[in-house]
Amino acid sequence: MKINKLLSTAVMLLIGVTAHSQVEVVGVGTTRKGGSDAPMPLPESTKSYTRLAPGKYEGVYEYSVNTSGKDGNPVTDHYTTILQISDDCAKFGDYAAYLTDSLAASGADGDAITEAQMREYRTEFYFVPEILLNNPDGQTTVKDVSGITTAIYTEPFAGMEWSLTDETDSISGYLCAKATSRYAGRDWEAWYTDEIPSPFGPWKLSGLPGLIIKANDSEGIHSFTLISFRPTEIPVMKTNDSRAIKVDRNKFIAQRNKFANTPMGSIDPASITEISVRKDIGGDFGAVWVNGVQVRMPSNKLIPLELE
Repeated sequence: MKINKLLSTAVMLLIGVTAHSQVEVVGVGTTRKGGSDAPMPLPESTKSYTRLAPGKYEGVYEYSVNTSGKDGNPVTDHYTTILQISDDCAKFGDYAAYLTDSLAASGADGDAITEAQMREYRTEFYFVPEILLNNPDGQTTVKDVSGITTAIYTEPFAGMEWSLTDETDSISGYLCAKATSRYAGRDWEAWYTDEIPSPFGPWKLSGLPGLIIKANDSEGIHSFTLISFRPTEIPVMKTNDSRAIKVDRNKFIAQRNKFANTPMGSIDPASITEISVRKDIGGDFGAVWVNGVQVRMPSNKLIPLELE
């Protein structure tokens, strides 16, 4: 997030907060409702890690979204994501978050973790959800953010019904077959390979007789493409967050999509207890946290993956 955009976001939030309660600004750093100048912990202080399974493979995917910029012209956003695969479960999320969490969970030195954190904070196109596939058994567990709320919900693992076709193609060096499905209001086509007999894939797309190498929706808006695949010994870790609350999946999707349409208008100023503004993230980047949740204002129009 550029600093001018960062400060604009912070000012808008502060205006909303002051309409409901007294707020004291303590330098460029921390703002707390009630005027406390105690140092505000960054999000990592609320995290812990649970080892789920030994790692077996890692697949790095490019997630692309064809959208429009503030001027209305077409633009494509590119995210770097990663699928960590074990025998029985998998984890999908942002690549920068994976680097931070892997270092923290392995007990790396503080300087290495801090460097990874700074990279994660300033990642412009950041894939927010952390998705655990088939964990617990038979379920998909999603940790996601809507506005300033970190939430967790579950749904059936590989809940989409796939229609297999006879169509084949060579993608990323693998012989793939095509399958189609409808999920969360969108029609999807996926290309999978039985050369890697894993039921997992990017995002929530799973349940085919081989790893999903590429997937896109029928409108050509969202797509996932495997760009590298490798064996690994890094374990699949669950990131625990003490802020997260359990929610109903359908209610959360509706709330998150409302936030995508009106980001600032979807944050209730009365719910804000603290705001932290950091300008020292690196280069001309900074970051804003509200109630401990980093607020990532979109560079371009947000188009949700899930419509329902």
